Amino acid sequence: MESTGSLQLRRYRSARRNGRSMMMAAVEAGIGIGEARLIEADELREAAAENRAPFENAVPVPDEAPVATTPPPPIPAPETAPQPKEDEMARGKKKEGTINGEVPKPDFELADTYFRNDIAPANREQKRAMKDASDGWKAVKKDAHVHVGGYRAAMRVADMEYAEQQAWLRSFNGGLSRRNVALDPDMVDQAEGKDPGNVVPLGAGQKPQLATIPPAVPGDADLADDEQQHAAE
Repeated sequence: MESTGSLQLRRYRSARRNGRSMMMAAVEAGIGIGEARLIEADELREAAAENRAPFENAVPVPDEAPVATTPPPPIPAPETAPQPKEDEMARGKKKEGTINGEVPKPDFELADTYFRNDIAPANREQKRAMKDASDGWKAVKKDAHVHVGGYRAAMRVADMEYAEQQAWLRSFNGGLSRRNVALDPDMVDQAEGKDPGNVVPLGAGQKPQLATIPPAVPGDADLADDEQQHAAE
């Protein structure tokens, strides 16, 4: 059977027949340990099918001295990585989470403990925080008579880092100027003789500094979408 094959393969099989370990045989044959494991798996399968010892029929290479007529007792092959069968390869890899080849039994009691002690309280706290924030924004509109989308955007910009804040304001102001959008005085301004000022007033400037950005309100979206999200509030 071992009449063909590369010289490295024949040298490896012959070394294993002469009692070399898998590692030593791989070194002598000049092959990697990964290839050696594949050779081992094939040989174990063929030897079992032919009812013989592994590597018993290996042919000596040309530069190797003949082996003794009485073959040495077979050396147990080292454990190799399990090779997937063809049907297993077609199905894909087994799912993770197996222990000693067995899927652990689901522990619903432990899962329920995690849910009651960790998940459910966190969900209730999140819902409470979302409701508080929603009620607060409704009060801004109903009691303070302030447009929610515009004020929310103003608060977000106020909490930006200085350089980003200035770039945002300059782009916002420039975009409105290009479209000839201006802040006109309302009835209150006219009655009190007040000038509503520019959409983005010019200030004396300030030194750059980092601002602490508060946690975003749950459900908050990008500033560009504020108007659409809160038009119904």
